[in-house]
Amino acid sequence: MRYVLCIFILFLESALALSPKQVREELDTFYDSKVNYQKTIGRVTDRDISGHIFKIKGEDPNLKFFKAGDRLEFVIPGAGSTEQCTGVVRSTEYDYVVVFVNDLSVCWPQVGNIRLGTIFNINSIELAKRVKEASLYRVVLLKRQEDYIGQLKGLNNFIWAYSEKRIQVAAEFDKKILAMQKDKAKALSFLSLKKRNSMTLQQELSYNLDQLERDLRFYQIEKRELYTDRFFLDQDLGLPINNRPQQLKKNESALYRKSKL
Repeated sequence: MRYVLCIFILFLESALALSPKQVREELDTFYDSKVNYQKTIGRVTDRDISGHIFKIKGEDPNLKFFKAGDRLEFVIPGAGSTEQCTGVVRSTEYDYVVVFVNDLSVCWPQVGNIRLGTIFNINSIELAKRVKEASLYRVVLLKRQEDYIGQLKGLNNFIWAYSEKRIQVAAEFDKKILAMQKDKAKALSFLSLKKRNSMTLQQELSYNLDQLERDLRFYQIEKRELYTDRFFLDQDLGLPINNRPQQLKKNESALYRKSKL
């Protein structure tokens, strides 16, 4: 389906490889205010039994713009009358218009029905109005056509450049992924280095804390009071002490007397 669509778009581009102005000038016919569109010629191709309904093939394709209910006047050349008959449009086809004529004797004084192939010289103000409306609507259609062609060209370019665009998008995301992988590796490496440094610092801090604790114990100052037996203990150890013991404190003297008892 996509292949058929692409072929159709290429054919359309080759057929319309012109500027919008050239396209309109070469392919379209615009409304010309100098032309009298209310006058045209038609030829009778069919009629009903009563002779009041006629099917007319237009020599001018503008008859297709008639709508049901539009009025028209016509003269039959060679009928011997210059008066105009009035008809009402019942329906239209691409090249044909069906007209109802109530009184045909005004423009057809002859006896007998109108033969097939009879020419009608048609005059209709409403036809001129319809042609002008059609030309304005055609301009709208042309603008819409240009818009559709522009959209088709855009879609065609996207379809044909899809593979290349896909590679470009994939390459862009590959670059982003590679950059993210580099950032990831860098972050993990930095985290590992930080862990090693933290472990080394942890060991050093633990050693310093142990050393500091030993120093604190070493430099701890203890307050102890000497007792009487310390004098004799120092004498036994041969430490340099006075020959006489120190004076005992009150609480120590009481304890000493109790020990003697």
